[in-house]
Amino acid sequence: VTDGDGDYVDSTLDITVDDDTPIIPEGTQDTVLFDDEAANNLYGPQYVANDGGVDDQNPNIVANEGTLLHSYGADGAGSLLLTGASSLPNGTFSAEVTEGGTLLTIYQDQSEGVDPKVAVMTVSLSDTTSGSYTVDQINPIFHPDAGGPLADEEEVSFTIDYRVTDGDGDYVDSTLDITVD
Repeated sequence: VTDGDGDYVDSTLDITVDDDTPIIPEGTQDTVLFDDEAANNLYGPQYVANDGGVDDQNPNIVANEGTLLHSYGADGAGSLLLTGASSLPNGTFSAEVTEGGTLLTIYQDQSEGVDPKVAVMTVSLSDTTSGSYTVDQINPIFHPDAGGPLADEEEVSFTIDYRVTDGDGDYVDSTLDITVD
């Protein structure tokens, strides 16, 4: 820095650049709740959902549509995609992500049915920037029960994983919880 008559002094200026990353804002992502009565398909009279059973979920569907929690931060919008299921009940369930991360299908091995691998639920993203999602229960779930499939209201829970990526490629992972009664 030099003043008007030529005196000067040397110094340094430190500049720190913080590469912003996306975050999951504080708050709670709503848990999606279903009762098997909400399933789109029923197999037949032997597999009718237990409507009005002990501890029945009421209403049959809660929070099956919404927006996955996220904030892209200063780097701007990138994408939000489904990445899998980190928690599936017992050993009869599997999950598959398709359509470039916009559709996750949960299957259950229902050996008593015609096709043992039955699609029971889907999670779909309608907008990979906003994170708008819909969860649909396609078929009833065979719940663990000594009395046979769908005899009681035992809850099964799923944890669906998603990744938020900002405009310059930084990312954060989070989850959506689903419970089926």
